[in-house]
Amino acid sequence: FGKRLKGSGWKTALDSGIKQVSVGDTTVWAVTKDNKFKIKSQLNGNGSNGNDWLQLDADFGEVQNCSVGPNGVIWVTDTRGKVFRRMGAKATNPMGTKWQQVDGELSMVSVGHSGVWGLTSDQVVFYREG
Repeated sequence: FGKRLKGSGWKTALDSGIKQVSVGDTTVWAVTKDNKFKIKSQLNGNGSNGNDWLQLDADFGEVQNCSVGPNGVIWVTDTRGKVFRRMGAKATNPMGTKWQQVDGELSMVSVGHSGVWGLTSDQVVFYREG
């Protein structure tokens, strides 16, 4: 962490090449321009820098959107509208074990304490539990 955004107290976490970032309770997932994930875990919100950044390939297509939930599970949409979640991902094992495709086609997904929410290319919102 080094560079700062003028006048705001922000610190640089990753220097460049990032197209999206999503934050869970203790984990941050960033998507790179070359379609890989950078994962930082063990964050506690009290100034902890957490573990070093880990890298994971997105072996299913080009990432459109990602969202990490409070329990550490990451959900992703690709540019074809396909939906994926990372099986086994949790706060104690942020990388999980494998990608699993989930039924449905979405352009965006958002995960939180209130479940998994998605937006279609027709601008219709859907909800899913788990």
